[in-house]
Amino acid sequence: MRTWVVAGPALLVCLASRPSAAQLVPSAPDESPASGFMVQGVMSASVSAGLMKCVGDTCFSDAAIGGALRLGGLWEMLAVGLDVRYAGVSVPGSGEGLHMVTAGPDLEFFVWRSAEGRARLYLLAGVDLGAAILDRESSDPYYRPEDDADLLAGLTLGLGGMCFLHRNFALGMEVGARTLFVRDDEATDDETVASAAFFAALSGTFVVGD
Repeated sequence: MRTWVVAGPALLVCLASRPSAAQLVPSAPDESPASGFMVQGVMSASVSAGLMKCVGDTCFSDAAIGGALRLGGLWEMLAVGLDVRYAGVSVPGSGEGLHMVTAGPDLEFFVWRSAEGRARLYLLAGVDLGAAILDRESSDPYYRPEDDADLLAGLTLGLGGMCFLHRNFALGMEVGARTLFVRDDEATDDETVASAAFFAALSGTFVVGD
């Protein structure tokens, strides 16, 4: 009897709170991540496995800070974008700097997705082409040495992930390796210098579409 005294009112409250068959229940808004036009910004830090270039007896640091902007599309299985990238290194205490500007296609292939698609892991692959610009400084105020621009090509491989905080916005992270090939035009034999760098990056992705 005591059990029914307690359970009876609780059951009545539960049944009263359930919508009847005649009631119309509004459907929940579609909160699945959008697919369509993508703008992705990336801020990265990298450590090189070999020095990129030396000027005389002075070599640049093997750590670089840079960023990239990817414009393209994001869909259920992959994202494709045109990557415009910049990275720069310098010699502490000097006015010399090395600026690397490249552009090329990037592919993000999703290898895992959560049930609702908000969390995703992807393989990253990209190729790009650009220039390595050596910015020289001189202690002589009447002399300005010419900057040196060399042809630069890059190959990027990595692993990334993103989490959609909103159906149109995701935060993510990438790690991987990037190999750079620089053709030194000043060398007598047009020497090509290769340098491998390991990087970690934070990304923010905006998607506009269905």
